[in-house]
Amino acid sequence: MNRFSLLTAALTLVAAPALAAGNLLLTSPLVQEGAELPRSAAGNINGCNGQNISPTLDWSGAPEGTKSYALSLFDPDAPDGGAVHWVVLNIPPIPSTLPPDSGNPDKLPQGVNVLPNSFGTDTYVGPCSPDGQLHRYEFTLYAMPDAQVFYPLSAVGPSTIQWLHDHAIESTTLTVKYGR
Repeated sequence: MNRFSLLTAALTLVAAPALAAGNLLLTSPLVQEGAELPRSAAGNINGCNGQNISPTLDWSGAPEGTKSYALSLFDPDAPDGGAVHWVVLNIPPIPSTLPPDSGNPDKLPQGVNVLPNSFGTDTYVGPCSPDGQLHRYEFTLYAMPDAQVFYPLSAVGPSTIQWLHDHAIESTTLTVKYGR
């Protein structure tokens, strides 16, 4: 390699932006990372006796260029690649919280959209693993580059989660457990 090539390579490395570790953080006062979700946030379907109240979710560390957020609740341990329990699009950047029971679409800010979940509803469906099983449930927040995100696929499922990951500037996940 000649001197010019070495100099060009060195300048490219210096001028290239460093890939910074993500600063986006999702938390909940109701549950810590890896802990079991309380019954208040569990589902009330398929024999579960939860209250089906979505927990308060708070976030910080918005990456540059964030125009809106999306949020999902996904069970990767469910059959057929997982189950989508909740998907919310077009959450405004401020405030950086969703209060409890935001799973009720009437309690979301104006302009926020909810996609149908794997259960065919547009509401929060809390965790409800099969009897005797402990599943992981992932609350994932996606920083989106557009103020209005339009999900183009008709089917909602694991492909929805992949689509959100592929289109987000950055994402962060709070993983909880639930079993009965």
